[in-house]
Amino acid sequence: MVDLEEFFLNINQYDGLIGSRYYKKHSLVNYPLFKRFFNRSFHLLVRLLLGIKNKDLTNNFKLYNKDLFLSLPLTANDFSINAETGLYPILMGKKIGEIPVVWFARSRNMGISKFHLLSVAPGYFHVLIQSLVFRKEKNY
Repeated sequence: MVDLEEFFLNINQYDGLIGSRYYKKHSLVNYPLFKRFFNRSFHLLVRLLLGIKNKDLTNNFKLYNKDLFLSLPLTANDFSINAETGLYPILMGKKIGEIPVVWFARSRNMGISKFHLLSVAPGYFHVLIQSLVFRKEKNY
């Protein structure tokens, strides 16, 4: 519950907040190595191609004001929407903060995740390309 308290205590300073699993060391508990490699690679590309330095744009633990969220040009209909909701507000010039959160691996009694890395990777790549086009068109 501490993570939620941080969101509500800090939201007034920003247009939105993203919970970052990479903001502090030891914030990932049993995170699969292959997923970590893919996540860090995606964010490296975002940093190199778009100049965005946020650490965890694809985490879906976000809090945005309603007007900002409704203004996002979302097109994804799969897990890559996490990347869209992380990238577009920053590309639109909004003030997006990051706060540390702790991520725990899903246990068996929590059910099986529908996130399959190899099937969602093309969507994340597509979002990255769309973001480059969006930035160029909007001169951000």
